[in-house]
Amino acid sequence: MSEKCPFETGQCYIMYVEFRDNNGEFLEPRKGKNRPVVIFKDPSDDAVFACQTTTQIDKPRYRRNGVLIQDIQEAGMNKETIIRLEYHSRYKIENPEDLKGPIGKLSERDIDNFFEKLVKVRQREYKIENSLEL
Repeated sequence: MSEKCPFETGQCYIMYVEFRDNNGEFLEPRKGKNRPVVIFKDPSDDAVFACQTTTQIDKPRYRRNGVLIQDIQEAGMNKETIIRLEYHSRYKIENPEDLKGPIGKLSERDIDNFFEKLVKVRQREYKIENSLEL
């Protein structure tokens, strides 16, 4: 992506998302559907990611590794939604045309909650990754 990247953390778009299993592997045959996503622009390298969302808010795994959007209308969602933050639910955006919208933007408090939870999820992933390398 160039320096004039039009994306900002917290913007919400629609994107075709391929289904994955619980280990992050793509299902075969590969299929998916258009889903709302939330943009995350990594400040360390300006990479842009789309974070998958789900309305399955009662699943403990999604609650543990995601963040519930407080201001759903502002974000362009039509029901309670969790932003999934696990590694395999973050898609690096290589082609900006893959994103349709924007449909909304996270409120300031939702962006704060997003970053707070993303740090926790990444720390957990880092610990797991490093324990596997021992």
